[in-house]
This record gives sequence, C-alpha cells and structure tokens, in this order.
Amino acid sequence: MKKRVHKQKNIYIIIQSRVWEENQQKNQQQTNLIRLSQQINKKESGMFNFRQKVWITLIIFIWIFFANTQDRQIANGWITGAVIFSSVLIIDLLFTGSNSFLYEPEYSNWKERVEKGQGY
Repeated sequence: MKKRVHKQKNIYIIIQSRVWEENQQKNQQQTNLIRLSQQINKKESGMFNFRQKVWITLIIFIWIFFANTQDRQIANGWITGAVIFSSVLIIDLLFTGSNSFLYEPEYSNWKERVEKGQGY
C-alpha cells in the first residue's frame, strides 16, 4: 500500500512540474511578444516623427513659394496646396501614432488586453 501511495505522489509531482514548466514557457512567450510589440511601437513612433517632419517641411516650402509669387491665380493654387497639406498633417498628428485609437469590435479581445495591462 505504501509503494502505491508513494508512486501516486511521484506521478502527481511529475505532472505538477510539467504543468509548471508549460506555464513558464507560455509566460516567456507572452513576455517576448510584449517586448516585440514595444520595440515595434518605438520604431513606428520614430517613423511617424520623420513623416511629420517631412510634412512640415513641405508645408514650409509651399508657404515660401506662395510668398514669392506675384500672380494672384498662382498664389491661389499655392494656398490650396498649403491648406490640403496642412489638413493631412493635422489628421496625421491626431489619428496616427502609438497612442492612437484602435477599433476593436470584439469586447473579449479588448477586455483581455486591458486585463494584461497592454491597454488600448
């Protein structure tokens, strides 16, 4: 009887250790995914800053060309271009970035991300 109980305890301990190892592997995979997503967000934010700098540079050049024109019809074209580029820059600043709004129709996915601390 003692041998049987001892074998059952050993089997239970082996099963527990395997479950613990599997949980550790899952946790490691999750932390790796979180690190990867953070690195991607850092790279994306760098690209967004570069893109926004390009837009600002284009808008400045458009305003410089507009200021140098003497013809009113040509000036109207430069003003239209500056307004369009400025609107695109404002939309870019408001709606794109690492903290931008992300549409997620599935409540369960949203709930999981918030509970994990990843947030939206």
